[in-house]
Amino acid sequence: MRDEGQVFHAEVFVTPLSNSVTLEQLQQSSQPVNHLDLKIQDVVVIPIRAIPHFADQ
Repeated sequence: MRDEGQVFHAEVFVTPLSNSVTLEQLQQSSQPVNHLDLKIQDVVVIPIRAIPHFADQ
């Protein structure tokens, strides 16, 4: 998440459960994040094969 002063921009990396993920599904998955805080202006959901081991640090 990046703080741009008045607003936040978030990047979410996800590992899909299936090999066929639609753009609609990716767009829908950003909705709950948008509702976490009024300052969140945009959310980018990025599908990747695996979450790197260092991502939780």
